[in-house]
Amino acid sequence: MSLLNDKSIELNCEEIGLVKPFVKENLQPNSLDLRLGDEYLVDCSFETFNILPEKLLMPGDFILGTTMETVNIPRNLAGRVEGKSSTGRIGLMVHSTAGFIDAGFCGQITLELKNISNKPIMLHSGTPICQITFELLVDEPSKLYGDCDNHYQGQCGVQASKYPLVDGVYHVTDKKVQEDQTTLGDF
Repeated sequence: MSLLNDKSIELNCEEIGLVKPFVKENLQPNSLDLRLGDEYLVDCSFETFNILPEKLLMPGDFILGTTMETVNIPRNLAGRVEGKSSTGRIGLMVHSTAGFIDAGFCGQITLELKNISNKPIMLHSGTPICQITFELLVDEPSKLYGDCDNHYQGQCGVQASKYPLVDGVYHVTDKKVQEDQTTLGDF
């Protein structure tokens, strides 16, 4: 795989809509900064959805956020979302494990925001919060992200996990068990 540079990122944004809206000022040598949106899931369930221009993240807090931008990954690329050094230096994690973006994915990026510092962090929508890189694939995949009945394809705004929360416990299980809620009572 080869990492795209600023010229290739800009060209792909302009020609195929790789990232919309494309903000040229957020272009870095090998990445593009993405901005924080104004939607948050505070306890990662749909009951505590907030739309706010700013959000105070206390030490140890974990919330889901979203990017303002939508990405449209073509079949010959994969993407990676990472934190920025300036946010990392104050103890803000932007993803815990879900930084990889498959070929074929289209949608806004849900961010897993965690304050690992000992001081509160005020998040402001519109601020560059993370960066995305793009890798050219050696070969195109046989199927794209959207071809696999993927849960998050086309997401707009913050999306909660596909795993069900039952009686205050997340159940990490396969789709067949998820669809049969009576099976979940056997845990």
